[in-house]
Amino acid sequence: MNMFNTMITRNGMTEEEAFALVGIILLVMGIAAILGIAWAIIVHIVSSIPYFNMARKAGFQHAWLAFIPYGQYYVIMTLSHREFNIFNKFRTNDRKKAFWAYLIVAAVGVIINICNTFLNGISDGLSTLSEASEDPSVLTISVIGIIVILLLYLVLVAVTFVVNLVAYLIRWRAHYDLLMTYGMPDHAMWASIVSLFVPLVIIVFSFIIMNKEPDYGFGNYYMTDSKSDVIV
Repeated sequence: MNMFNTMITRNGMTEEEAFALVGIILLVMGIAAILGIAWAIIVHIVSSIPYFNMARKAGFQHAWLAFIPYGQYYVIMTLSHREFNIFNKFRTNDRKKAFWAYLIVAAVGVIINICNTFLNGISDGLSTLSEASEDPSVLTISVIGIIVILLLYLVLVAVTFVVNLVAYLIRWRAHYDLLMTYGMPDHAMWASIVSLFVPLVIIVFSFIIMNKEPDYGFGNYYMTDSKSDVIV
């Protein structure tokens, strides 16, 4: 209501005109949101086509997973049958374990976001409480609570850094192995690194390699799927 009063006072608008203007603004925002969502869906579908094509030609029975957000990363991580190796700290020939590790990291990221939202709510509540009350004990409790929340924020920042680093390393290795599997050794390293910050790079390369034969041959996805595991 304050917004309407401000619009009416400053611009000499009637209440009906103010409501009409707000309605137009909301309509434009709604259309922009719908267009944004539609564009994101189109980009996702288009960028999934190469992985679907590669999975189908490799003989993977569930190539449609390439169109599912996290299913796509399952395809990306398991299309290559190279050892998954991150600086010899995490090594495995069962690439499904790398995918599950990526899912766990993503889940931790979601939990961190929920914790941040929860802490924001508590912090706002304590700030409002300290402003509304003149009781010294309430003020003391609010200050202590805000300090504790600040410390928790710092912990979450550190955990977020580690989680993001692990996620970046897993994505880097997945893209590197994929490019190596599809005959791009001269570009695998730089393209897999740059794609972490410019996703368009790996999208372009996925279209380049989607019709290439993997190093284990067309249709041999399950014949060469090693289950032996090496972890250091």
